[in-house]
Amino acid sequence: MQAARSDTLLNHIESARNLDGVLAVSLVYHQQDLQGEEMP
Repeated sequence: MQAARSDTLLNHIESARNLDGVLAVSLVYHQQDLQGEEMP
C-alpha cells in the first residue's frame, strides 16, 4: 500500500484495519535517494 501524501496513507491503513479477517496492520517505511537506490 502506498500514497503520495502521508495523511492519505494513514487513512488507507486505518481502513485496512477494519476489514474482516485482518488481525493487525504494520507500517514499514523505506526511503529512496535521488538516484532511486534504497537507503537502509
